[in-house]
Amino acid sequence: GMGYHLLQQSFLAENNIVFGLMLFRLLVLHQPRITLRGMNCQPQFELFAKWVTKQLDPAHKESALSKSPAARSMAWCTVSNAYAVFRRKHREVLLPLVEYAVVDISSAERTEVKQAAVTFLYNVALHQGQDTKKKSDDDQAVSDLQVSMLCTCLDGIMDEQDSVTQLRRLLVAARLLRNETREEKNATTNEPVASLIRDLGFDQSIRDLASPETDVGKLASDVAQLLDSN
Repeated sequence: GMGYHLLQQSFLAENNIVFGLMLFRLLVLHQPRITLRGMNCQPQFELFAKWVTKQLDPAHKESALSKSPAARSMAWCTVSNAYAVFRRKHREVLLPLVEYAVVDISSAERTEVKQAAVTFLYNVALHQGQDTKKKSDDDQAVSDLQVSMLCTCLDGIMDEQDSVTQLRRLLVAARLLRNETREEKNATTNEPVASLIRDLGFDQSIRDLASPETDVGKLASDVAQLLDSN
């Protein structure tokens, strides 16, 4: 628990907080190997997730993650990796963080914070798809979480000034829209998600972004094709 111990110390300087986050991220990324050696990171991870949630609370304006954009960005990177590793056992701890990611994507002043927060949403979207891919199309419904992610990532996407954030926002929508299994090499459309995108008028923004000239434009063309496939 050394990484988490560092994070608990409120008197640490900003660079030490970032170091603690980086250290915990390494523990998360190497968790399978650590578990084989008899160490289990899961209890520390749950404490970490709760710490991040508390630090991101707007009521804690003096928290480390409120005062340091670098620490806030690294926290999102760590949570993003952690979701991939621990999602099945700690989903209830991580999913409340989506609400804070939505806020950062919509209103964060620092570009690196927005980029890191939307990367977390992409990991959530990616693994949600993996967890539900065995369901038939008729059984799939658009969850409140998916609605929140779609609206956050597609609303005002034309006005996004940072090209990296814009691309990642579109990637979240593309991941939610895309059905893919091991048996199917070609992607198919998640029709409930596609219908929601059309109903909210986001399909026009996607078509307006489509272009062969940029990465965002190429992805938008692919997403538009998925929307038109059904």
